[in-house]
Formats: sequence, structure tokens, C-alpha cells
Amino acid sequence: MQRLANPASFLLLVLIISIIGAALILNNGIFYLGLGIMAWGLAIFFKVILGIFVHSLLLRIKRARAASLIWGFWSAGCELLFAALFLWKFELISTLSVIAFGLGAGLCELAIAAGSIAIQDKNSKETESEVKEITGEYWRVFYERFFSTIGQVGSRLLIWLGLMHSEISPVAVAVLR
Repeated sequence: MQRLANPASFLLLVLIISIIGAALILNNGIFYLGLGIMAWGLAIFFKVILGIFVHSLLLRIKRARAASLIWGFWSAGCELLFAALFLWKFELISTLSVIAFGLGAGLCELAIAAGSIAIQDKNSKETESEVKEITGEYWRVFYERFFSTIGQVGSRLLIWLGLMHSEISPVAVAVLR
């Protein structure tokens, strides 16, 4: 009952969220939030699709820690690269616009966590105690994603700071590490 039906469900959620971001941009009502959603959606789509290749390379690495570290760099690199490209291309000039941009990415993460709770395999054969344990895990992920929204905003602010004031870029890079 509690497992995701298939990995395509995840990509479908990402696609839906990206379309919502595009709609917000077109509406002009919440432009920067929509821009953040769209940047995040494209980054995740890119990360997952090319991640298949990266993952196949990581399977050859025998040390789990090293593979996890490489995947973490890949994951963060994709999201931060797309954020930087969008921040540079659209020249977000106010702190509030960058906060809205980062909040868009954070809300996507929350939506994925909520979607993971909602889209579950109804034909799963787990016992009731396993269902409670898995459901608790989904909620822990949701809470973690909630607090990571602050990190999404902070990382976008640091990227923006580095783009706007290149003389302090090394400081922003050091903080991101």
C-alpha cells in the first residue's frame, strides 16, 4: 500500500510541477516563484535522465561512501547549475525576487514529498506494522523537505550574491561547500 507505483510517477510529478511553474510565469502574478519551480523541474528532469548514465558508472565503484559522495555532487551540481543559469539569464535583481525563486524550488520538494505520500501502490502486500513504518518514513521525508526549503532559498541567495558581486564569489562558493 505504501510504495510508489513506479519511477515514472516521480517524473510525472516533476513534469506537472514544471507545467505549474510555467503557468505561474505566464500569469505574471508570481513570476519569480514560477521561475524557481521551472528551474528546479528542469534540473531534476536533467538529473534523473542523465543520472541513469551516472548511476551505471557508480555501480562499478565498490565503496558505497565514494559512490554516495559522487552522486551527491552530481545531484547538487545539477540543481545549482540550473539555478545559476536561470538567475543569470533572467537577471533577478532584488533579494525578494531571489527568495521567491528559491521558495519555488523548495515548494517543489514539498510537493514531491506530498505526492509520494499520495501516490502509493495500493496493491502492495505489506503487513499493517510495515505500512505504519513506511508511512512514518514518508512523513519524515516530508518534514525533512520542509526544512530543506530554507536551504533552497539560502543556496539561491548565495548563487545570486556570487553572480551580482563577483569579487565575493569565493566566499559564496566556500559557504555552499
